[in-house]
Amino acid sequence: MRDWFHRIAVLALLPLTACMPAAPVAQPSTGGATTPVEVREENQSLRVIAGALIGNPTPQASNSNAYQYFPLYDSLTVFGEEAKVLPWVATKWESSADGLTWTFTIRNDMTFSNGDKLTAEDVAYTVQQVLTKRWPQLTYISTVTEARATSPTTVDLVTRQIDVTIPSGTTYLWIVPKDYMERVGFDAFVQKPIGSGPYELVEFRVADRIVYRKRATPHAFRTPIPDEITIRAVVDGAQQVNGLRTGEGHIVAGATYQADAAEVLKREGFTIVNKPTGIGSIRFTQSVYEAKNSPLKDKRVREALNYAVDRVTLTRVLYGSYGRPDSQFSLPGSQYYDPNVPIWPYDVQKAKQLLAEAGYPNGFKLEMDYSTSMSSPTLIQAIQGYLRDIGVEVSANAFEQGVYVDKVYGRAGQSISEMSPGGNGDTNGFNSGTRVFIGCGRPSQQQYFYCNPEWDRLMDAAYAERDDAKRRQIFLQANKVMRDDVPMIFLYTADSLLSHSPKVRGWRVPMPLSFRFDEVYLVK
Repeated sequence: MRDWFHRIAVLALLPLTACMPAAPVAQPSTGGATTPVEVREENQSLRVIAGALIGNPTPQASNSNAYQYFPLYDSLTVFGEEAKVLPWVATKWESSADGLTWTFTIRNDMTFSNGDKLTAEDVAYTVQQVLTKRWPQLTYISTVTEARATSPTTVDLVTRQIDVTIPSGTTYLWIVPKDYMERVGFDAFVQKPIGSGPYELVEFRVADRIVYRKRATPHAFRTPIPDEITIRAVVDGAQQVNGLRTGEGHIVAGATYQADAAEVLKREGFTIVNKPTGIGSIRFTQSVYEAKNSPLKDKRVREALNYAVDRVTLTRVLYGSYGRPDSQFSLPGSQYYDPNVPIWPYDVQKAKQLLAEAGYPNGFKLEMDYSTSMSSPTLIQAIQGYLRDIGVEVSANAFEQGVYVDKVYGRAGQSISEMSPGGNGDTNGFNSGTRVFIGCGRPSQQQYFYCNPEWDRLMDAAYAERDDAKRRQIFLQANKVMRDDVPMIFLYTADSLLSHSPKVRGWRVPMPLSFRFDEVYLVK
């Protein structure tokens, strides 16, 4: 396995051909010296390259990729720097004395692009859609049981327990128009969605592109610069790099190119914006492996699979200096993260010993589902190779992202296999992104990746604790419970590799996938 993986590492580090971007033109100043003068492009049409697109132009499609939603929709709150929650549609929020109700006060000057006024009824309706239709935003508001508009400008979110994460969770709550959606129906809304954002949807091609154009009527408080935004799906990392070089894209978001390509781009004058983004892992779907009576039911088997993977080499090849091997399900800096956890060692002999003790000296077969646009082929092949070294054959089933997401969420009669690559972006520091996938049937009732009542109890207690120091200690206890159960192959923490050309100005990235293009402009 080491020889095979070394060859991949060498190939990954081969130099890339480069096309140098044009340097800024120096203009004479009145003092006789030459200084660059910034001149804006007349045509402010922003072109964005994405690793993958949302499955449809509605909030039903994704619980992340905020940058693809922000042109058309507004969220209740937004993130500022260092994950600070800021007002957006909501101007303020407060918790009730018992901690079970969050009251949000919303702006009274907002309209949807069809002219309908945005009210608290629309916010409540959006939340109810998330709860009843199990939209992916449930990830962030999983403790909410009810939403009710108490006035045109106030809405209550009622929770089954105290949950201090609600304001940060509503940063991903894209508000849809109640009257319009009820009038046309969801299927028609997918074909012609409207929102309160400053752009209208011009074109949506599945797995190809999204085109937004600035709407004619002004937004209440957003004054975006780009006249048009095109977000194009480019899965291949080399094509993303070439698209940036040739000007086909001004920004690469959701990059799939590897660390060596990022270093080359930096040397060529492009800007790399890297932030800790996600935790890579191979998750074991507990409900599935229990139903199949899979060898994964035995904890020794799950431990063996962890010993079998050289996560240090894997991380170096995939991410270089932009990744770190890790053995827990949280990002550094999160309240859930424990800096004292050692990296799971690479020990093939130990892995084989554990398999023999579990009754599988000759190995066995497993299935793994993955998304072609969300998982690197190098990762899939490496995991197959590592596990093959201890006698475990893994059949890898590739799916287009939309189908894969349906399988993950158990929608449309789909079901995920006993293994799948995944992770946790931990986008608000509370590890709340795990709550769709982790918990004893809550909030996902159809399938779960991990069920431990003690973990549930500790996480609920952490969300209910208002004291930061006490909450962190509870989170660390929950972290240990999960690690001891070995519910996945722990792999690494990886940075995003967002990038942009020298023509781009004004792009701020407070969170890796939660940013806007309102202030972005292009220079000559």
